[in-house]
Amino acid sequence: MNSLLDEYLRPNLQGERLVGGKFKPIETKHGELISQLLGLALQAAGEELHLFDLATGTRLLPPKEMAEVNLDLRTQLEDEVTSRRREAERASLAEARADREAQAREAAEAELAHLRAELARLKGEAPE
Repeated sequence: MNSLLDEYLRPNLQGERLVGGKFKPIETKHGELISQLLGLALQAAGEELHLFDLATGTRLLPPKEMAEVNLDLRTQLEDEVTSRRREAERASLAEARADREAQAREAAEAELAHLRAELARLKGEAPE
């Protein structure tokens, strides 16, 4: 599909660079316009203009796509935070349960020692 620019501009991406006080046309290569000043490669894609970072080759997302990506990432982050909070709560509950069990075990051992001593006293034996 030809863009509306194709009807009026050939090539459809054009730019100029100030050289020695005069504007000189920027050459396009493979339908791409390179802006060293911006550090971007510009490409016409139908009715859209795609921008690419010259240093990384990464396509810069238009605002709508960036908003969608940000929303997805935010949702993932919120899910991860929720998951980690739940795991921390589970770990805290397990630790509290282990502490209660240790205290109950110590109390049972103390009670057992007391009962053994009482039994030995009642039998007239020397306590252990």
